Amino acid sequence: MLVALSLELFLIQNRQLKHTLMDEYSKPLLEDWEGIVIHSASEFINKKPIRDFLESIKVSAHYFVRPKGVVKQMVPLYRQAKHAGVSRWKGMSNLNKNFIGIEILVEGDNTYEEFLRKIKRPETFTAEQYESTAILCYSMMSKFPTISMDNIVMHSEVSGPDIRPDDPKYDPGEGFDMDLLKSKIKYFTA
Repeated sequence: MLVALSLELFLIQNRQLKHTLMDEYSKPLLEDWEGIVIHSASEFINKKPIRDFLESIKVSAHYFVRPKGVVKQMVPLYRQAKHAGVSRWKGMSNLNKNFIGIEILVEGDNTYEEFLRKIKRPETFTAEQYESTAILCYSMMSKFPTISMDNIVMHSEVSGPDIRPDDPKYDPGEGFDMDLLKSKIKYFTA
């Protein structure tokens, strides 16, 4: 009962009526969702909000999770976001077409170098972000039973140096505790 109430409150508090990165940086969904890619990005880059920065490089994500745990939906779930790029996981490639993208936002205005340093530190990611991301993942797993725990992955796992040697992705970073996130998701599924 407590889990259901927490989930309902979470969904009510984080309801987003207007999707902000919809048509130009996303495509219609053609396949079922099979997983979730966890990313990280700075809230601001050179005084530019992350949303504006992502638009400038023609990238999008389904959700942002802010440092205080507030979730903002950026692309509706009936559309593919452009978040994983060149990516592979368990025989699947181009994960944009069947993986939901969640960006964990790192507090502050950071250069890329500062951002890379911050994501190596566990204290960069807040308890509120872990809690909200776990509830969000649980909600997605409930809504889309084709998403399994094994397919909740870090961007670095699906687009790292072995897959993208010329442009590897390191997010969400060494400081992000994927085991902690998955244990919180398991709590809701129990």
